[in-house]
This record gives sequence, structure tokens and C-alpha cells, in this order.
Amino acid sequence: MIMTINIHFEKIPFNETLTEYILAKLNRLKEMYPRITKSQVSFKHINDAKRSKKVCEIELQIPGTSIFASSRGHNFDLALKETAQEIEKQLEIQNMELIAS
Repeated sequence: MIMTINIHFEKIPFNETLTEYILAKLNRLKEMYPRITKSQVSFKHINDAKRSKKVCEIELQIPGTSIFASSRGHNFDLALKETAQEIEKQLEIQNMELIAS
């Protein structure tokens, strides 16, 4: 099954390094969890009253459900790393539930 990957940079310039990193991460997740059919990744810069934050959001589609995680950090690398870790935890839980049923 092929996984569709969409990566969006909202109001920030395209970043090849982040793109390569997220593609490698998603492809590795697809190997571990072949039921993933679609991934949506967004990077955005949010300014609030106190400071600016870099945000990474990842949503994965799996037949019958979706998994979502979002993190904010001082830079996109940190936000991506934290978001990817949360996605992996959710995928592990999803996989255990599937095995148990």
C-alpha cells in the first residue's frame, strides 16, 4: 500500500533539510507500520504576545482512524523531533490495540 505524503510550510520558506528529515522519518514509520495510507505534515511560525514559536503538526491516516500530534519549540528541528516521538508512541499503542483485538 502506498503512503501519500503532504508537507506544508505555512507562511515560512521551504526548508530542504526539514523536508528530507521528515521524509526519512515517515518512510521509516511506514516500514514499521505498513497500514499508514496518508501523512500530512505542517510547519508554521506563530508569534504570540510573549515570544515566537515554531510549530510542527503531523497527522497520519490509518484505515479506520487517524493519529495526530503537534509540538512547539524554539526551532523547527526541536518541534519536529518532539512531534515525531509523540506520533511513534501513538502508533505503538495503535499497533498493540490491533494485536490485542
